[in-house]
Amino acid sequence: MSTELTKYIHTINYFGRQYVSAALEGTGIVGSQHRYIGVICRNPGISQEALSKAVNANKSSVARQLLSLEENGFVERRICSSDRRVTQVYPTEKALKVSETVREVLSRWNDTVTDGLSPEELSALESGLEKLSEKARSVLENRA
Repeated sequence: MSTELTKYIHTINYFGRQYVSAALEGTGIVGSQHRYIGVICRNPGISQEALSKAVNANKSSVARQLLSLEENGFVERRICSSDRRVTQVYPTEKALKVSETVREVLSRWNDTVTDGLSPEELSALESGLEKLSEKARSVLENRA
């Protein structure tokens, strides 16, 4: 059963990425950058380390994505005034404008793939996926 579960999760993720990429074409947002835009716009001044945890990406991947987003005018990185070891990330006006489009695209995708599920089925699915996500995070964070 777990093999099938993994297959379904992968399939939903794969087609979701394709849908979002196509829908965001022309915005300047590519790949998984929509995840970064959403988190940064909701949390202006977030540290790169906290952003890494929020988007489930390693620090080097986050640094590369932020460089691209910065070069394209979506974010600004600043050294924290109270702790010079911390880099904070802020959205620009360009990011704030595109974030609404990102929210709409993600909402349409979620509505599309969950169409036909009853409220009870949707609630059970969300609850189950949340538990699986937390378990997956826990397994990797606690490995020695």
